[in-house]
Amino acid sequence: SAGLSEVGRWLLIGFVGIFVLSVVFVWIFAAILRQTGLVIFATFWTLVVAQNAYQLLLRGSFELTLDNEYLGWRGAFLRGRTLVSTLRRVRPSRVISGSVAQVIERSDGRPIVIWAYRTNKNFRTFCRALQERNPALEVRLDRSSHWLRIVRTWLSAAPRLWRR
Repeated sequence: SAGLSEVGRWLLIGFVGIFVLSVVFVWIFAAILRQTGLVIFATFWTLVVAQNAYQLLLRGSFELTLDNEYLGWRGAFLRGRTLVSTLRRVRPSRVISGSVAQVIERSDGRPIVIWAYRTNKNFRTFCRALQERNPALEVRLDRSSHWLRIVRTWLSAAPRLWRR
């Protein structure tokens, strides 16, 4: 098992709640002052808070559990389980900072987003345990290695392109 404690879960919900309250106050000020710029800002701020609340409370997972056959995950409100054999790849997130959020891709559903530092020793140990149960699982926690592969591929193809 790896992840955030129950106390951390409630702290996160409270943290998002504070930002939701900030949206309410910004809209109250926008209604009182009736300035176009403030209404535009309130709309923008509402979208930013809604997107982050969605990512933090509904998409992100904070606790992973592993038994012989199943990987379980739990977020602030949602939880689930999937067979370890359906897991395809563990990689850094492309949307959220790759050092903070990792993505576990599976063949039968939406990817699992886990809030874990890729350098975290416990998370790396957990990934090794996943690979022991599913040897076909690809674990790529280092984003720089991805870019190095792209550069090496380009550099190896460059001489052939210049000869033409």
